[in-house]
Amino acid sequence: MSQERLLRIARILRVRERLVEQLEVEVARLARLCIDAANLERMALEGWTSALEVRPNDRWSCADFDQAHSYAATLGLRYEARVREARQADLRCAEGRARLHAARTEVRKIEILRDRISASHVHDERALERRATDEMAARRGRTA
Repeated sequence: MSQERLLRIARILRVRERLVEQLEVEVARLARLCIDAANLERMALEGWTSALEVRPNDRWSCADFDQAHSYAATLGLRYEARVREARQADLRCAEGRARLHAARTEVRKIEILRDRISASHVHDERALERRATDEMAARRGRTA
């Protein structure tokens, strides 16, 4: 019975370990996306600030000012969108790390269960051996 139980636990453990490996790959991918989103956010901020620092020359018309303002406003909206994307990427990465942590914890719990069952199995086998030895000694004692 306990040998079958150990085999079942070993199968479950292998499945959970594969899940941990998949989650590690997923977290690495999410971390990369998070870094990329942060870089896009930084580049959008740099573009927006450079558009805001445009110095008009002597011959700018109202249309030129309007065009510069529209361009800077568009870059500002793009920057805000990149900030939202970076926050979402951070949240997805944090959720992935939490799932990975939970999966690793579950694997560790299964390993502990397996070790306890194995130790119990060894303890039971030793107890059977002691009983058998005691019975054999008792039979010898009666026959002597």
